[in-house]
Amino acid sequence: MIVVSHQAATLEKFCRTAAVLRDGKLHMFDTLEEAKQLYDYSAQG
Repeated sequence: MIVVSHQAATLEKFCRTAAVLRDGKLHMFDTLEEAKQLYDYSAQG
């Protein structure tokens, strides 16, 4: 299943791994915490 969300709480509930699409590149991560370090939640609000 693929979950697409800008809400950290939603991702934490359903996901263990994550990917971040940034500047046209897809960055894959083994953990959600790693993805959250790259993703800028403050810029999305």
